[in-house]
Amino acid sequence: MYVVNESSTNEKIAKEYILLRRYAILITGDILLTTPVIATAGIRLYNKISILRLPWE
Repeated sequence: MYVVNESSTNEKIAKEYILLRRYAILITGDILLTTPVIATAGIRLYNKISILRLPWE
């Protein structure tokens, strides 16, 4: 019985680890996908602001 309980806890830990790895991969993938989008949006906003500033300088 003790060995069965130990193996079942190891299986639970393994399943949780696999789930955590999947979530980590998904989260890092989302960050890698969204970072360029945020960067380009920020550059566009900065360009618009600088274009608005130029005539009054």
